[in-house]
Amino acid sequence: MIHGRRKGFSARGLGKKRTEMSERNPDIAGRGGAAIPHRRNALRACCSPAVIAMGIGLLLSLAGAYAVSQWEERVTKVEFEAVAETQAIVMQNGTNEYISRLVALRTLFESASEEITRSEFETFAGRLFERHPGILRIGWIPRVNRKERAEYEAAAIADGVSGYQIKSLGADGAVKTAPESDEYLPVFYSTEPKTSKVYGLDYSADPERRAALQRARDNDVITTLRDQLYQPRSGVRPIGVLVTVPVYAKGTSRTTVADRRRNLAGYVVAIFNLQPLLQSIRTITVASPAVSIDVFPTDAAGLRSGDAPDFSSGRWPESASISPRAPHWNGVLKVGDATWQVRAAPTVDGPLNPHYHRALAVLLAGIIITSFLAAYLWLLNRNARQLSRANRRVLELAQTDILTGLPNRAYFLEQLHDVNTYERRGGGSYTILMLDLDRFKNVNDSLGHAAGDELLRQVASRLKSTLRKTDVLARLGGDEFAVILADCDNQRSSSLDLA
Repeated sequence: MIHGRRKGFSARGLGKKRTEMSERNPDIAGRGGAAIPHRRNALRACCSPAVIAMGIGLLLSLAGAYAVSQWEERVTKVEFEAVAETQAIVMQNGTNEYISRLVALRTLFESASEEITRSEFETFAGRLFERHPGILRIGWIPRVNRKERAEYEAAAIADGVSGYQIKSLGADGAVKTAPESDEYLPVFYSTEPKTSKVYGLDYSADPERRAALQRARDNDVITTLRDQLYQPRSGVRPIGVLVTVPVYAKGTSRTTVADRRRNLAGYVVAIFNLQPLLQSIRTITVASPAVSIDVFPTDAAGLRSGDAPDFSSGRWPESASISPRAPHWNGVLKVGDATWQVRAAPTVDGPLNPHYHRALAVLLAGIIITSFLAAYLWLLNRNARQLSRANRRVLELAQTDILTGLPNRAYFLEQLHDVNTYERRGGGSYTILMLDLDRFKNVNDSLGHAAGDELLRQVASRLKSTLRKTDVLARLGGDEFAVILADCDNQRSSSLDLA
């Protein structure tokens, strides 16, 4: 038997050769302890398509969901802005309708041949603004000079307004008799009951109201003043909107400012309460509940957190709690020569808020499709790996001696061809050692084939322990073995030592 271990061999060159042979025949490269890394690499390579497909599918699903969400936001925003603008136009048209009725009342005074009586005013104004909430009162303010004061006071008392006199409102809110003046602008007719304190109030005594009246007179326009009302409610003077329409004497000129100042007969005035007025307009026109509308005065255009609107379609301040990311729309409501800022926002949980249902559907569909595709690729790769392992096993069985586990004759011849080609190309040399077992037939005959098989396995094991991993050892058949030895520092000496 051959025993012991040789020294002095260089495996560098032969290792290169075996590397080349392994590249040509990867199924043989597993011999010598490289099988586990190779299988791991093969496993990663087989699994990578499923992982890549999953990653790409998720990225595409997220991108698609994001694109759809942006589209949903744009569509919802356009729809919301259209509804909000429509609501603003409806409120503007409704407000203009109220103003046009005041103009019709002015036409009554300017077209009448005789002076309009109190009963005629009350009847006409009552029918004109019947079932129109938000109108607190309509009044007629004539232009009264110093000489006509007593005459007007007596006429009002004769019409049933007990104790009528021209009076002014002091800085402390107290009502007192108006001092002597060249001109007065008192409330003479009104839709208020005749016991109301508004009768006789001189609007020219209040600087802000006097300025609004003069602006209406000089420019022949409808002026608006947002101011506290004279009559307190629950101890608080509410904010009202005073709308003033100038009335000129019948048949007179109003071309120039001087003409308008000279020919002014008086004013038709109305006190609006925007909250019920605008709410009634929205109710009559069946406004969309999907939009919340807030109307702020012009001086609150900054919209500080504590500013309350003059009108809100919802509860305040809840209706103003708008998320910074939520869509909103700003517009203008014009009443006479004054403007209010209109702010609209989708109602909470309303249909005009982006809900991203389509984006979620796209994301869910993408995840499902990606999962199915990844599962299909994983199963496909698993089957491919199993088939590859089966093919490799078949090849190994075809090139392996079943009894000893050594390569068989076919593998030996294949490796011999590769070594011969390699060494010829490089000008090197190699050695073939062939051996058999003497009197092996006697072992089989005397001890049986089982003992002979065990003897062959022991011989194969001892031969393998003597050789390098880069050497080729094969069982050619029966008790015959062969070794290919190449790339030694001294080929001849190493071959003799090994023999």
